[in-house]
Amino acid sequence: MSKILIVEDDKKLRQELETFLNKNGFEAKGLDNFDNTIQDILEENADLVLLDINLPYTDGECIMLAGIPNAPSVYAPTVNPNLAKQRQKQVLDKMVKYKYLTQEEADKIYEEE
Repeated sequence: MSKILIVEDDKKLRQELETFLNKNGFEAKGLDNFDNTIQDILEENADLVLLDINLPYTDGECIMLAGIPNAPSVYAPTVNPNLAKQRQKQVLDKMVKYKYLTQEEADKIYEEE
């Protein structure tokens, strides 16, 4: 049975998704505390994560961008340097937006080979 983690701060929507998926042959669980979202997602080891990109305390888009992609070799700099640089830029932009880095720090990292 596939395990699905629902990361959604709208309680009603989260419960409806969880009920629907459980009734249709999936093992679904909703995450309802967002203090340690990234750690909680990793600990659940789900087959699929349904992720709200507008979460309290954490930006769901940052979680998605920083996560390990399904095809990590596609983003390997030795295989596809352009895609690797694009992904790096996306992550750095979000880190600046949420004040984990200054723009100057992000630019310096991006310029490194």
